[in-house]
Amino acid sequence: MSKDLFITAKETRGKSNPIVAALLYTYCPAAAHWYVRNRPVEDVFDLMWKALEDYATDKTLVECLTEYGLSTVLPVVQEYVDKVKVFRRHHTNGMPAPETTMLFKSGKRADITYGIQNELENLGGSWNNLLEYTRIWAYLMRDWKTGMKLPMGENTTREFKKFTVSFSAPGVYARLRVHFPVWGWEVTVGRVKSVYLGLLVSSRRQDALRFALVNNSDLVGDKPWPDGKRPFVYALDQVTGEADYMNPTIDLECVLDTVMPMYRAARIGPNLPLAALRDHHRCLSCGYRKMCVGDKSNTMHAASLNQLLHENKRERLYLTGIVEADQGEIEGDYE
Repeated sequence: MSKDLFITAKETRGKSNPIVAALLYTYCPAAAHWYVRNRPVEDVFDLMWKALEDYATDKTLVECLTEYGLSTVLPVVQEYVDKVKVFRRHHTNGMPAPETTMLFKSGKRADITYGIQNELENLGGSWNNLLEYTRIWAYLMRDWKTGMKLPMGENTTREFKKFTVSFSAPGVYARLRVHFPVWGWEVTVGRVKSVYLGLLVSSRRQDALRFALVNNSDLVGDKPWPDGKRPFVYALDQVTGEADYMNPTIDLECVLDTVMPMYRAARIGPNLPLAALRDHHRCLSCGYRKMCVGDKSNTMHAASLNQLLHENKRERLYLTGIVEADQGEIEGDYE
């Protein structure tokens, strides 16, 4: 999941924030390279983010689909929901989200689902996106709440909302704190409030820096967390619906100490396009994809790779203000 990251990159464009640069560096050093050089960020559509935004409005799935002009397919959508329900009932042997496996057949598109391409564009333009949007509403939200063990019962309310938290890190001045969007639930039991934050992940992999920053965060405006209690931070798998409590593999303070070195690396270079080298699917969700491959290509341009690897000192000075690889000089930019 990267939508939250590129929203923040777009909001801080031109300010070259160390925390944002470090987050981008863990995503792909090439993305951090373009960010600190003030390159434009593309707004990449993310179906999961769209679904969560809609879910947080307190409207129903039917209301949202109707507003998108998709009321004619509601019977087919209900049929899909029922089919998943039956399939899950017969595959309860510890397999999370069995409907995402090849064993599940969603069926062929009915005739009434054609001729609605303009309406489907609201959800990314494909029929499969509509089904996945429905699955998020009908099943993933419930799976996450169950996995997080959110309190239930009388005198209990659960409000799903987007929190805006404030990031800080060692060596980063207070005026450079970053505002970052995080989805979660505010749960009230009687008069006691608790916050459960969920960071979207793939394959249950917890990226250490994002989790450490959220765990160390405050609410924007130096507002305290409800009842002075730190939030519970979970990893929410956006495919299987599994929810895992934050489980750092590196000491959280040590992770935060990597922010300035990664910022320094992004500005000094060279910056390898690790996402493209390791998993090109990650490039499809990157807000800086066009900087690497252009508008119509899926292959990295030689000129882009050359800048990432062989940027000369004069160009680097012009774009970032940094010539030497001295930590003190970088921190000095913010004195």
